[in-house]
Amino acid sequence: MNNNNTIYETDNKQNDEGCTVLHNVCPYGRIGIIIELLLDARIDSSIRDNRRITARDYALRIKQYTIAKIIRNMTYTTLLRISNASLCRDIVRMIIEEYT
Repeated sequence: MNNNNTIYETDNKQNDEGCTVLHNVCPYGRIGIIIELLLDARIDSSIRDNRRITARDYALRIKQYTIAKIIRNMTYTTLLRISNASLCRDIVRMIIEEYT
């Protein structure tokens, strides 16, 4: 994980609109940051904001379809509880190649 943890220190904290750091990164289309966040066990992609939408829902609403797919796929991968770091890196590499 990035040594400059400023953005990541917020974990799942929500702002006044109920958005998490994952919600807030979606509009920028930064695939690397999204993947890095989703690999962090502290980040919960199922959190809903005050409008009752998840970060994936938000990405779909703003037509960031690639980001929405990554959130869906990475969430599934995280749920598999991958413990092998080498396998995890391979999966991340495949996802990056697919979406870039």
